[in-house]
Amino acid sequence: MIRLAIRFFPALVLACVIGGCDSPFGPSDVAGTYVLERVGSSPVPAVIGDTEYGTFTILADTFRLERDGSGSEVQVLRVQRHEAGAPATTETLRNPLGYSLTGGRGIEIGYSCGPPNTLCALLNSVPALSGHFTGDGLVIDYPEPYVFRRID
Repeated sequence: MIRLAIRFFPALVLACVIGGCDSPFGPSDVAGTYVLERVGSSPVPAVIGDTEYGTFTILADTFRLERDGSGSEVQVLRVQRHEAGAPATTETLRNPLGYSLTGGRGIEIGYSCGPPNTLCALLNSVPALSGHFTGDGLVIDYPEPYVFRRID
């Protein structure tokens, strides 16, 4: 039995190295500030939506994760309405959030909002965000990956 364990141990170590085995981590390991660098393959600023209403461009997005599982997101969007003569506007969204760490290096984020019919409440009618931590940041799995770099 010991011989069998000794024989397969190097293979297990190699599989772990190649497969990216990570040590367990907690909120104190991920607490920090994360800034958006790109959406999919597009660097910021990046168009994130084009609807009948208008074109939405993300100018900046920052997550701040605290050690207690709380945090915040500040997102700056430019909205260019398709209505003739409508000026472009810049919207800043500030949302408190909570997060939990999931198996491996995963994260799930949920938002806390104020009254119904606010922009935050409408945005949060969608399921929580999920993603994973990388060596230097965070990737949020939205239709396209939102890639954030940790700055502290």
